[in-house]
Amino acid sequence: MPNPHCFGSVQACAMRVGKLDDAGAPDPGADNLYVTDSLITVQTSYEIETGAEFIQKNGCGAICQNFKEQDKLKRVTLALQLCQFDYELLALMLDATPIIGDVVTANGTIGIVLPSSTAPASNGVSLEIWSKAWDGGSQAVSSGGDPLYHHFAWPKTTWVPGQRTIEAGIMVIPVDGIGTENPTIGDGPVDDFPIWGPEGPELVWLDDSIPDAVCGYQALVAS
Repeated sequence: MPNPHCFGSVQACAMRVGKLDDAGAPDPGADNLYVTDSLITVQTSYEIETGAEFIQKNGCGAICQNFKEQDKLKRVTLALQLCQFDYELLALMLDATPIIGDVVTANGTIGIVLPSSTAPASNGVSLEIWSKAWDGGSQAVSSGGDPLYHHFAWPKTTWVPGQRTIEAGIMVIPVDGIGTENPTIGDGPVDDFPIWGPEGPELVWLDDSIPDAVCGYQALVAS
């Protein structure tokens, strides 16, 4: 019998970023949550600590004892691309200072100032991304008939600007990050993680809901 939970993954449909406090917990605030659909791609790679190997030979040169420690995941490396300058999202991710002006709306965010070399370390943000769960030729559905998504989450990430090119074509906005363990995240910034306090730097699960993208900050509400 085929496993009913074995689905492919296509596209990247939504991204949510939540500010963290100095302990790694979601930090409530009116400007501390952001949901966007401007994500183009996110690439993940994994930094592995290679386990030490110990070999002891006997006096005749044959291996007498052999032991190798298990390799361990240290952190996740993230390379993300956005299709537009979303200043408030970038301010949240990069711990940058918003520039406020009246060019578009009164007291709106019209730019950012990147942190200086002497700025204190960022508390980081949680990052979540939804991709479509794909079942052969169509999107997979739940037992109730709702579309299913793969919900990826990195409980704590910190970011720096990526290398970008200003040219005749459409600019891609890259940001590069590191994902680390953060069990203090609880069940996520909006209380929808399937487990409490995940101990690893990344988790993924099937989800039958996806947040709506909005151009602008959203409130992160205390749980």
